[in-house]
Amino acid sequence: MSDAPSTARRVPTGKKLLVRFGRGRLGGTTYLDALAQRARLAGREVILLDADVRNPSLSRLYPEARVPAGAAPGDFRAAMLAVLDELAGRPGPVSALVDIGGGQDRAMIELLRDLSLSEFCHDAGVLPVGAYMLGPDLDDLAHAVSVREAQLLEGGATLLVMNEAIVARGQDPEAAFAPVRSQPAFAAWLAAGARPVLVRNLTVLDKVRALGLPLGEALVGHADEGGGSLGFTERWMLKDWFRKLEERHAAADALEWLP
Repeated sequence: MSDAPSTARRVPTGKKLLVRFGRGRLGGTTYLDALAQRARLAGREVILLDADVRNPSLSRLYPEARVPAGAAPGDFRAAMLAVLDELAGRPGPVSALVDIGGGQDRAMIELLRDLSLSEFCHDAGVLPVGAYMLGPDLDDLAHAVSVREAQLLEGGATLLVMNEAIVARGQDPEAAFAPVRSQPAFAAWLAAGARPVLVRNLTVLDKVRALGLPLGEALVGHADEGGGSLGFTERWMLKDWFRKLEERHAAADALEWLP
C-alpha cells in the first residue's frame, strides 16, 4: 500500500482521475464543484460522475453529470467504466471527477477486483488522485484510513482535505484539526506522500446554493431563473476564496494534481 509521490510523478498529468472519498457533510460536493469550475474557467475539460446515489448533490449542480442507473454495485461499475473509457479516449487536458458516497466505497472495491486501476491509469496516461475529506472528528480520519487500506487508488496521489466550514464558529481551525493531525495514522499518511490542505470557509456558500448555481457561474455574475445573483462584494469574496484555494494547494505542493 503506497501513496508515494514518486509514483504519481511518473504519470503524465494532462489527464486526471480525481475521486472524492469521505463521510457526508464534510464539504465534498463544494470541493469538487470548485475543482470543476477551476478547470473549466481555464478552458480544460471535465467529466463528472455523481456516484453518491443516496445524496446526489453534485448532479443537482451539473445536470450533465453521469449518475449510476441505480444503487446496485453493477450500476456503479457500468457508470465508472464508461467514465474511464471516455477519459482514456479524449486528448488532454481532461479530468474526471468522481463523487463517492453512500456505500459506494464497497462498490469501488468490487470494481478493482477486476481492474488494476493504477496500471490502467499508467497505461492510459492518467494521474489518479484520491481526495479524502476530513473533519475535526477522529471518526472522520478512521473512515478515511479504512478506505485507504482497501488500496482503491494504489500508487496515485493523495490529498487530505480539511474544511474550515465544519469547524464550530469561533474556534480556531488549526486548533480544531490539531487532534487529527497528531494521530499516528495521519503522520504515516504524510510520510507516504499525502499532501494536507486546509480549505477556507466560504461565507457566501449558502447564497450560492440558494441560487442553484455552480461556484464559477456565481463568480462571473450569472443569475438564477428569478434573476437573483451575487452582489459585487459577494463575488469578490468568492473570488478571494478561489484565490486562497489555489494558494493553499500551491503551498502544499499539490497544485499539479488538480484538474
